[in-house]
Amino acid sequence: MKFFIPTASTGNGHISASNALVDEFKARGHDSEWLDCMDNVSKRFRRWFKGGYETLVRESPWLWGHLYRTSDRPLFNYAVQTFLDYKCSWPIDQIIRDYKPDWIVCTHSVIQPRLPALRRELGFKVAVIVTDLYPHRMWLRGSPDYFFVATEQSLEALHKRVPESKGRAWVTGIPVNEVFASAPSRESARNGLGIGPEEFTILISSGGIGAGPFDQVALMLSEMPIRLIVVAGRHEENLRRLQGLFKDKPNVRVEGQVTQAEMAQRMAASDLLIGKSGGLTTFEALAVGLPFLVYKPFLIPGQEEDNATFLEKVGAGRFVTQLPDLKVQVETLRGSPEVLAAMAAAAKRHAKPNAKRDIVDKILELSGQ
Repeated sequence: MKFFIPTASTGNGHISASNALVDEFKARGHDSEWLDCMDNVSKRFRRWFKGGYETLVRESPWLWGHLYRTSDRPLFNYAVQTFLDYKCSWPIDQIIRDYKPDWIVCTHSVIQPRLPALRRELGFKVAVIVTDLYPHRMWLRGSPDYFFVATEQSLEALHKRVPESKGRAWVTGIPVNEVFASAPSRESARNGLGIGPEEFTILISSGGIGAGPFDQVALMLSEMPIRLIVVAGRHEENLRRLQGLFKDKPNVRVEGQVTQAEMAQRMAASDLLIGKSGGLTTFEALAVGLPFLVYKPFLIPGQEEDNATFLEKVGAGRFVTQLPDLKVQVETLRGSPEVLAAMAAAAKRHAKPNAKRDIVDKILELSGQ
């Protein structure tokens, strides 16, 4: 069978989920490919969809939050974005026709408005992997056949929004790369990074986009008696600036974009993660069992606030809004190993490291395989 996975590189998470699924389908002996839809649309649309999104997140997060909330209702912003997605994604139609998939498995919603007509023509099934905890209206477009969601709360929300999804939606978690499920031991990870067994270590990351007051937080943490791993994301300017800031700080390790295996190692070596609660990052941290301190200024308003609330609710993380409070939380947790251990255990309890396998199992079962 053939499985086509359209996504969009508006962040690392969608690509990571797509790669995980492709690997699993191929491991079962099936053809599978993923496509970054942003590579196959007009330059203007790509600039609006990707560049505009990243600019808003970095420079006007309040405006992005407004757009996120208002587009979750069947009003003007939802209609405009759906129209643009439909009109500007047409080049992907021919790619789908040429590939002739049995299934289209979406890890991003941008292509969904174009799928009903193509499905009538080609006869494929459509599954949607919701890569956040809340099923925003954008994920519901195109009348998908099946849904895979992150948590029981996600499923309840989906059933309220789409009652006919009952019996066609399953809680699987968000598919993460297997390197997080099989991350190295703490000792092995620390040995590989040159970190002593008793050194309190914090990993700080604001995701690939690099939004929020990253420098401010890193500088504050660098003055504490801890080891700090700073992952600056894919922006070279951010990396050069941070390397300059910490060139005389032997307790600070600054890195740019890292591979998933490297990120899994850094998570395994750390006592605490400070960052933004993207859907994939949330489930990667859960898989590793890493306590998560979510700092609100790093967040993409909307979906990541829901993820932060989930982490706090299940006891795997804490949600901090102000810099002084962030410092207090770090100092408190550094002196409370029993609390950190409880948070790590809660993370493991709510992890779904086998999400990609569970999703592929169900899709193949639905296919009669």
